[in-house]
Amino acid sequence: MPKTWVRESSREADAVLELGGLPPLPRTRLQTVEDLLEQSGRSAAPIRRAFVQSGRGASSGPGPLAAFAHAHDARALDAFLLLHAVASAEPWDCTYPSRVWVRALGLGKAAEKASAQAAVSKTMRRLAGRDLVRVSRAGRLSCVTLLHEDGSGQPYTRPRTKEDPWFNVPYSYWSSGLSERLTLAGKTMYLIAQTLAPSFYLPYGSAPAWYGVSPKTAQRGLAELLKAQLLTKEEKYEVNISSETGWAVRTRYTWKSTPAEPPSPTIEGQP
Repeated sequence: MPKTWVRESSREADAVLELGGLPPLPRTRLQTVEDLLEQSGRSAAPIRRAFVQSGRGASSGPGPLAAFAHAHDARALDAFLLLHAVASAEPWDCTYPSRVWVRALGLGKAAEKASAQAAVSKTMRRLAGRDLVRVSRAGRLSCVTLLHEDGSGQPYTRPRTKEDPWFNVPYSYWSSGLSERLTLAGKTMYLIAQTLAPSFYLPYGSAPAWYGVSPKTAQRGLAELLKAQLLTKEEKYEVNISSETGWAVRTRYTWKSTPAEPPSPTIEGQP
């Protein structure tokens, strides 16, 4: 009877491989992420709107997302989103060897083992420094526990009511490879657009006050979403008495297919 390599999954044909000669190749970044997502038992990761924008109306302002854009910290944003996808049940934590996060964050090819594992540790510490997670020890492993998305350091609870609005990041964001194709600007605007109505206006010049990101980041990020065929746009002239000609171009963006049906009310343009 041949020996086999066994992985606890029935999703893929390579879940069980016959053992003969060389072992199978290491799991890729995408395969590792899919393995993690499969264990969560969900199809989307709920993220509170407060991560993107704090407050409502005149009292609204940038949420913790802005700090990732300012620090050019795409790796920490990747880790934050993936942690929320994987920590799917109380006590809302993840305990995996650092080598799992090395593969899941795509660090294995660009660094030696020790430096890759150190990069994982530094990434989780940056999230902890922003009061978005708590890092502790579980034996020889690090245990990462979610905290409230608003960066207050309060314990995490799953959002469930309209008074605590949230949006969903679908697992297709990872399984389709979108998380690897988008730059930090694209990911930032992807998350911002998720908080808006399926069809919305978002003037570049309003991005700093509303979301804490520069007009250039908003422009580049929305252009990426258009190029990825996630959004379409429609441009129209409207009266603008302050402009040189008395007219201005207004752009409406529309999701081609809503990434994940928002379970709470969404808004158009400025909150």
